[in-house]
Amino acid sequence: MPGGAVFSAPMVKAVSEDMGLTCKERALINYWFRHVWELAWPLYPGIILTVALADVPLLSFISCTWPGVLMMFFLGWFFFLRPLQVAMLNGKKAVSPHHGDLVLVVKEGMPLFIAIVGAVGLESLLPILIPGLSFEWGVLAALFLAVLSVMVQNHLGLKFVWRVLWKKNLWNMLLVIAAIFIFKDIMQAAGVVDAMATASGDGIALFAAAAFLPFLVGMVAGINVAFVGATFPLLLALLSTLGMRDQTIPYLVLASFFGFTGVMISPLHICFVLTCQFFGAETVRTWRRLVLPCVCLALFGCLLFWILSTLPAG
Repeated sequence: MPGGAVFSAPMVKAVSEDMGLTCKERALINYWFRHVWELAWPLYPGIILTVALADVPLLSFISCTWPGVLMMFFLGWFFFLRPLQVAMLNGKKAVSPHHGDLVLVVKEGMPLFIAIVGAVGLESLLPILIPGLSFEWGVLAALFLAVLSVMVQNHLGLKFVWRVLWKKNLWNMLLVIAAIFIFKDIMQAAGVVDAMATASGDGIALFAAAAFLPFLVGMVAGINVAFVGATFPLLLALLSTLGMRDQTIPYLVLASFFGFTGVMISPLHICFVLTCQFFGAETVRTWRRLVLPCVCLALFGCLLFWILSTLPAG
């Protein structure tokens, strides 16, 4: 959801009302923790597009990127929450424990559970049960069942589905995805990748495709789908040209970390802009606090890439 940080901002504001936090501190906490799941959440468009372009199982990819989620939590605590602990403890009032209705939570969250568990499970099971069947069908089946669950719970009819199918934003997204795959095939057929590798040297071209270009596009565009669609076709084609298909996932992990770092550090990221506006935080001073944790995130991506690249293939 573009600009989704606006959804969590009012909750962050309400919870931190009596904690003595500045506008900048609130904005940083809301912005950072809004994105901690983005490197491994199976329903993010950037994740789905990555595994589709590379033709690798969803589970195989997120099983390598999940440490990034833990690192995001750690960096958020270390740089943003840890310095505020004293103020939070002094300002926080005692709150009576609230015992929610677990059955209601499960019922309302059923579409989400079906989509996530089904997507991860079916994309692994279907190719085993039906050899030759593409893993994408498992994700599609899970999402279809999740949509049915939403419709049944909310008593929605076919008219509602028809209105959704004709929304302009939906078709714009489909056209973007189609254009990305066309771009990938044309670039390979035209020999662009071979020419770049020959002109710049194999190592330089591969480094640029895996680190520099995803970071640059992510920083300029401020959205994951942009750096995946613009740079991953080149990276995958280079790996194929250089005979390094067995290193596809390590390089995809490296590119994802650098691209996501570019997105997080981008002053054009719509979540960052809207969060600063909501809390009335000064953009430049707030942005400066993001530089060091983003650098640490990119370095962690390099470490994870080195570990993955030294493991035996397969």
